[in-house]
Amino acid sequence: MQKGMRVLDLGCGTGLTSIYLAQKFGISVFAVDLWISATENYRRFREFGLESQIIPIHADACHLPFAEQYLMQL
Repeated sequence: MQKGMRVLDLGCGTGLTSIYLAQKFGISVFAVDLWISATENYRRFREFGLESQIIPIHADACHLPFAEQYLMQL
């Protein structure tokens, strides 16, 4: 990984992997989880001073807003 990269941490739970990636590699992380609220994770990321590097998102992985037919191209 290189500084400046963006990573999707899908199913991040409490965001510990997101915190590790942001600290270790200096990357931006989109931390997505269905069961842990984005607000709860945001508070945790702020405690680590990473609120500008980690974007908490509350979403279902099966219903992410990709473009129509996008996944068919994989």
